Amino acid sequence: MRHRVSGYRLGRSSSHRKALRRNLITELFRHERIETTRAKARAIRGAAERIITKAKRGNAAGEAQAVHARRWAAARLNDPEMVKKLFPKTRLIENKQNLGFAAANNQAIKQSKGSYVLLLNSDVQVSPDTFDTMLQFMDNNPTVAISGCRVERPDGSLDKACRRSFPTPWVSFTRFSGLQFLAPKSRVFAR
Repeated sequence: MRHRVSGYRLGRSSSHRKALRRNLITELFRHERIETTRAKARAIRGAAERIITKAKRGNAAGEAQAVHARRWAAARLNDPEMVKKLFPKTRLIENKQNLGFAAANNQAIKQSKGSYVLLLNSDVQVSPDTFDTMLQFMDNNPTVAISGCRVERPDGSLDKACRRSFPTPWVSFTRFSGLQFLAPKSRVFAR
């Protein structure tokens, strides 16, 4: 009997378990069946089902809603071919080396064909109406070229990193010297 134990330990360290699960799920999608122990099968079943469900919902939801599902699944699989298999309409850009965040975004933006471009990190949890709200805002404001939405912390409060001011030497000085925190409502120090 298992008491107060969440998940399956499989007699391995957490990083080894994570790699093992990722590899097993990838092989399951690649071959559509695998031979493994009952404990390992139980350990990956829920994760594999969640990936399949996200893929089905993402493919059926339309382009804007599917972005999050593709990024989420790609972050959990080892193989770009499996992402292509789960999301057949996705154009996947594969680089031989890691170009870095900004260069990879620039590469994707150059190859994009849509009216709008969305830059989304794989760890973001998107609210159901976010894409519709952002698209409506962009459609109603044709003079706006770039838009960002409210970024919230897990407790629902505003993540203040999303509203940073333009990085100038003065802003950096007031932040690192602590003046920004001594006078948080000041127009001079708290930008």
